[in-house]
Amino acid sequence: MSNPFVRFGIDPSATLAEITERMRELAEDASEEERAALRAAWEAIARSPARRFELALEAGPTPAPIPPSAARVEPSAPWIEPALKDALAPPPLRPMLPSESAEEAALRAIDLSFLVTPDEADVTGPLRPRRLSS
Repeated sequence: MSNPFVRFGIDPSATLAEITERMRELAEDASEEERAALRAAWEAIARSPARRFELALEAGPTPAPIPPSAARVEPSAPWIEPALKDALAPPPLRPMLPSESAEEAALRAIDLSFLVTPDEADVTGPLRPRRLSS
């Protein structure tokens, strides 16, 4: 099952009351099948704060609206002229380092599955370990 925040267009930073109100609005115009899906999603979000937190993290932040292009009249940045010090600067260190081992990559994995009960996982789907961005 997909993430309820993404599936139903709910802001991940919304309070439980705001989530409940949004779900009620969606249920008013929904069929019986959709109402059952809304009810299951609401129970997954409302029953466990840990699961709501996991789903909110998985959904990501709400994107900011794109401003109209006519309102944005910013002068473009001038082209930067390279100096001799830029051409003679040492190369970055990262390409010279050895690649990350599997053990090092495993240390960056986040596993929150112990916070979710089996009945919650039945409604919202299994948790997958998340990786920290480098």
